[in-house]
Amino acid sequence: MTKSFYQKLQATLLTYLFITPSLALAATVEPLFDGCDNSTDPLKCWLEKVFDWSQMAILVLATVVIVIAGVLYMTSAGNPDRITQSKKMIYGALIGVAIIILGRFFLTAIIGIGM
Repeated sequence: MTKSFYQKLQATLLTYLFITPSLALAATVEPLFDGCDNSTDPLKCWLEKVFDWSQMAILVLATVVIVIAGVLYMTSAGNPDRITQSKKMIYGALIGVAIIILGRFFLTAIIGIGM
């Protein structure tokens, strides 16, 4: 692979990283502290908003890592080291997704933040 190919791949992935969240959310991103009324606990509201934003960012990042690992796997040309590296990246991203999904349930159980 040439250097220009990697530069084009990097530009494509960065574009994907910055455009995908707005497409996935259909451009309906609410500000961090909006939507909290005075009757709710401000700490719970703030934790819920921060967790929602971080969950979105982590899921997008995991998607990018899986895409990069897939490209690495496809371009490994049978090299066992690169195949192992790409499989570890995919497993790590999937474990991160599982942790962030379970994190929502832990916050609900411990602090009482609604879904």
